Amino acid sequence: MENKKTALIIGAGPAGLTAAYELLKRTDYKPIIFEMSSDIGGISKTINYKGNRIDIGGHRFFSKSERVMNWWQQILPLEGADSLETVESEIKYHNKNSTIQQKPDGPSPDKTDRVMLLRQRLS
Repeated sequence: MENKKTALIIGAGPAGLTAAYELLKRTDYKPIIFEMSSDIGGISKTINYKGNRIDIGGHRFFSKSERVMNWWQQILPLEGADSLETVESEIKYHNKNSTIQQKPDGPSPDKTDRVMLLRQRLS
C-alpha cells in the first residue's frame, strides 16, 4: 500500500478546488476537501428556489494576472469568435499587461459546456 501525504483543504470554493487540483497534478499529496454545505463552488453558484433559478455570488471571471488567465484557459477554453452568442466578431479583454482575444476555432457553447463564455460587461 502506498503511503501518500495528506493535505486537508477547507472549503470547496474556487480556491479550495484549485488547490486540490494543483496538488493532484503536481505533488504526491492526497487532497481531502472539507465543505460545510452540500454544494461545491463556494458562493459562485446558481440555486433553484421554488422553481426559479437565482444567481448568487460572482459569475464573471477576471484577473490582471496573465498566469491566472492562462491557467483557466487550460481548464475552460475561451469560446470561439464564431459562436452564435458572440455579439461582436472580436471581443478583446484588456488586462494591464496583455490582451485576451477570441479565436475563430474556439469551442462553441452550443456544442459543449466546457467553454468559458466571453461577454462585454463592466462590473
